Amino acid sequence: MTFPRFYLINSQAELVSGNCRIVIVTTGRPKILNVSGATIKVLENQGIKVVVCSTKKAIQKYNEYVENSSAVGGLFHSTC
Repeated sequence: MTFPRFYLINSQAELVSGNCRIVIVTTGRPKILNVSGATIKVLENQGIKVVVCSTKKAIQKYNEYVENSSAVGGLFHSTC
């Protein structure tokens, strides 16, 4: 069975309900996971800033936002 290499819109539901204003989504360490344009659009239409980057960069970004007391959440691809 093959699974799609992208996040689905409902993957972000818990983050959005938690009042995040910034969502960081990772592409995995080898940068092979994609984020659909529809997912980004849904979040942006709710006033949420979307940051898409590799896992290594996402960890750095997440920590920077936390240090600045930003309402940030993340979807980190942790299997690769």
